[in-house]
Amino acid sequence: MNYEGFRVGAKLRELRKNKNIKIAEMAELTGLSVETINKVERGNRSMTLKTMLKFAEVLQTDPNTLLGLYWEDGSDLIEMRLHKLPSAQREFLTRIFLFMLEQAELQQVA
Repeated sequence: MNYEGFRVGAKLRELRKNKNIKIAEMAELTGLSVETINKVERGNRSMTLKTMLKFAEVLQTDPNTLLGLYWEDGSDLIEMRLHKLPSAQREFLTRIFLFMLEQAELQQVA
C-alpha cells in the first residue's frame, strides 16, 4: 500500500467540490457544523473515525480515499467504483461478486 501523506482536509474539500456539495449542505448531511468542516478541510482539526465515515458516506467514497491511501495494484479501484453506484445496485453487484468468489474457492478445493 502506498501512502500519499495526510492531506485529508484538502482531499475532503476536493471530493466535496467535485460532487458540487456546498459546505452548508455537507454540514446538514453529516450533522456537523460548518465551522467544524472548515477546520477539518483546512487541517486545523482532526476527525474521529465516526466523522470520517460520515464524510465517506456523503461523498460516496471510502475512508482510504479520504486518507490518500491506495494499493499499488489498483485493487481499491473496484471498491471506489462500487461506492459511486446507488446502494441497491452496489449491494446486488457485491452479492454477485461474493458468489463468484465462493465458486472459485470451491473449485480450488475440489
